[in-house]
Amino acid sequence: MIELKYACIGVRCSVCGKSIIEHINSFQLASGVNIICRDCGAPVFSIRKSVSNNLMLNCFACGKMHTYTLSKNSFFSGKPISFCCMENEIDVFFAGLHDEVDDALFRLSEHIKTLTDKYYENFEKKYGSHASAALRILEEKAMEKRIFCLCGNYELNIKIIENAIQLICPNCGSSVTIPITNDKDITLLMERRSIFIK
Repeated sequence: MIELKYACIGVRCSVCGKSIIEHINSFQLASGVNIICRDCGAPVFSIRKSVSNNLMLNCFACGKMHTYTLSKNSFFSGKPISFCCMENEIDVFFAGLHDEVDDALFRLSEHIKTLTDKYYENFEKKYGSHASAALRILEEKAMEKRIFCLCGNYELNIKIIENAIQLICPNCGSSVTIPITNDKDITLLMERRSIFIK
């Protein structure tokens, strides 16, 4: 009789930022599996069959693809495992028992919230409260895929210009300028359902 072993993998989606916990069994580890985010549909990580670097992760911390080696023995040992981003040295992948993985993802979320708050404080000091408010709104719309270019691209670059934020498509170079002069501009930006770059 073959014993079907399970362990958990925990990661953060690189697109919408949601925490994802998946139970992986020994057959999936041996044969390979692709995991997508249930919230936004973005590919999150994959386990490849019979290769040394068998785990591929879309890293939320740097936006790049990382590969790691995850052996069957270590994965099902019950001991917690973590891998860090190869650019930022922040833990981005967790494996082990469900409660340990869940706790690690919670601590990661709290750490990111602290870093994000500091980032926005510094951003507001440099560019002002309207720019900071606009950036938060744009970040939320981008995570919900409500900012996109007519060329089909959902990625964007942001440039702060005087009294405005410019959104630029890195794929085709198209751009849109959003005024951020006063509270009315921020309210109008918040009320916009979607933003098209053309």
